[in-house]
Amino acid sequence: MSRIALPSGLMIPLAAMWALTGAVGCSHLAPIDPNQLRIEAVGYLKWYCLDDSATIRVRALEALSDTSAAEAVERFRYALSDDYWGVRFEACVGLGEAHDQDAMHLLRERLQDSHDAVRAAAIWALHRMGDQSRTSELASLLLEHEDAAVRRLTAQLLGRLGEPKSMVLLTRAVHDRDQGVRWEATAAMARLGSEKAIQQLVYSAHSGFSDRQTFALLELALLGEPKCESLFRYRLEEGPHPETRLVAARGLGRLGQTDGLRLALGSLRFDQPDQSPEVVKVDPPEQQIGRKRAMAALALGAIGDESGLGALAQAMRTDAPEVRVAAAKAIVEIVDRRSAGSPHADRTAGQAAQ
Repeated sequence: MSRIALPSGLMIPLAAMWALTGAVGCSHLAPIDPNQLRIEAVGYLKWYCLDDSATIRVRALEALSDTSAAEAVERFRYALSDDYWGVRFEACVGLGEAHDQDAMHLLRERLQDSHDAVRAAAIWALHRMGDQSRTSELASLLLEHEDAAVRRLTAQLLGRLGEPKSMVLLTRAVHDRDQGVRWEATAAMARLGSEKAIQQLVYSAHSGFSDRQTFALLELALLGEPKCESLFRYRLEEGPHPETRLVAARGLGRLGQTDGLRLALGSLRFDQPDQSPEVVKVDPPEQQIGRKRAMAALALGAIGDESGLGALAQAMRTDAPEVRVAAAKAIVEIVDRRSAGSPHADRTAGQAAQ
């Protein structure tokens, strides 16, 4: 069962909570202090790094890594010993994003991890901090490892590393036997500035294959590619699924456009899942609700409009854990963007991801 209590250190007085949120059911909410709300949001993310669900722990670590890595090094260090390899992977990435030099000895221990994706992440993190003694191993992990998941994640890491010389390896990986590896390699090349890869993603975003279309659109949204503004607008209006439209809203938000604000705010309260038996069998109602609300929160974070802070605060405090994590991440993104010229704003611009 997931923890739902307030994070340690955030037990603020009831009167203060009312001042921040207003009474439930009231149409008027008192003004929100964005800086205080950001502190609360980072606290929630740290709290969910300790959740009983490995999925939630991974998402919380991802959110911290993308928005506030330097503020969460203690959580990343702790997560290095988690039982689930995915959590250890994200912990390595977080320490790399934070450039936590004091944790280099812990990362070197992960070079012997039982899961090779964690090894790849540790190599990546150490490389970012100047230790390139094992970087060459990423080539075999990308091109030769028997586990497609390891190859996919290594492709992601190479794209995130930001070094053009990785393009040679990724060009070979786009011919991998696994479709997921091919997609991740293309996305990594696009992140490194390959016009050909960007055009491939644009082509895929126009395709009729739902999974491929959504993946490509999301990668273009994360890139904040200005040339894709018309594509995002088209998919916002004509997206075949609500999820597609929310990704398009996120992409427009990264370009400074608020066209998707109304959709995102409405979707944050989504409560009408598809109840048809064939859908429920593979996509239960609670899963549909959580996914769309979380995607709406992430779209609001990309849009960056402060008018969404109240709704996000409510979602962060009252919704399901996956929505709370997404809402907390969005709050940090919005407040950091608001603080123009601050270290937070600079970091957000450089680390924006999922």
